[in-house]
Amino acid sequence: MGVKDFSKTFDAKEVKISYVKDKKIAVDASVIAYQASLGMKSVNALTDICGNPTIHINVVIAKCLNFHKNGAKQSWIFDYHEKGYINPNKTLEIEKRKKIKEKAEKKIREIKSSQKTKQKNQDLFSSDDEDDEEIKQDQINQQEKMCFSLTDKIVNDIKFILDCFDIPWCDSPKGHEAEAVCAKLTSDEKHNESPFDLVWTTDTDAIIYGSKQIVRELKIKQKKKYMMYDLNTILEDKKIDMDDLKKIAVILGTDHAKKTPKIGPKTVLKKFRETELTNEQKKAVKVFTPTVNINQLKWSNPDISSTESFEDKDKIKTLLDWLEGKDFNRERIQKQINKDL
Repeated sequence: MGVKDFSKTFDAKEVKISYVKDKKIAVDASVIAYQASLGMKSVNALTDICGNPTIHINVVIAKCLNFHKNGAKQSWIFDYHEKGYINPNKTLEIEKRKKIKEKAEKKIREIKSSQKTKQKNQDLFSSDDEDDEEIKQDQINQQEKMCFSLTDKIVNDIKFILDCFDIPWCDSPKGHEAEAVCAKLTSDEKHNESPFDLVWTTDTDAIIYGSKQIVRELKIKQKKKYMMYDLNTILEDKKIDMDDLKKIAVILGTDHAKKTPKIGPKTVLKKFRETELTNEQKKAVKVFTPTVNINQLKWSNPDISSTESFEDKDKIKTLLDWLEGKDFNRERIQKQINKDL
């Protein structure tokens, strides 16, 4: 996801979470959902009594509370979803993910088959055998992550949590990516009476779409870091304009077009002007000029400037009842909410 080697081409500024104080932030919900769902050793590390994954629930609640505690006014934007629909601008990336998933599924079958064969031929396992089984399970866990995709259940869980906290959210219009909508919310001052200050995402595409700023939450050497990219700073430092930035992005490689061979982060700024784009790359450049009308977005809470999030006690109780039904410790979650509010 995003622009290949973007962080090696353009500089970021490390910031603290307190950077969001008094800022209006557009949260790329799908990115958060993926991070939340893949954050543990196994995608099935935590489940409810029906076997449904619940890892994302813990993470999303903590994320919402952390934004609120640090003074951000948050709104979440989801990718458009319709059964069977494929965004024509994402066919390259979807095909790539399909191949990765098929390869991972094949690997899982091979590992499980070898486990069954070994168990059939051995009555007793040594400690070495047990270690080997643990290694194989780790391999299965890794491949299951490669197969993972967001389900309606996970997305609806997240929307329910946001509703209980009175946090506004919307779905992207058909044909538009969430990061494109997020970018438009920060950049379209002509049609936006109260533009957003930044986009919270790990997807660097958001900058190419025109986000004024993005903040990426990353793990670097096992430490959580927040890296902020500022669009104006990038353009001024590299002496380029938005058209140049879009061209640089597709040369490096994006979800919409393959990279230009033999050009990488060390050479792209020197060579991009003389580089001829392929037809596929030219189409990709056009993708990065979003035409979404932000006034037509259908928000869960029409008043996205409201400051009343987290204040409806009945909705908080509904959330706690729901969590308790999923085997969460009600008292622990209540303490967490009370502490951060």
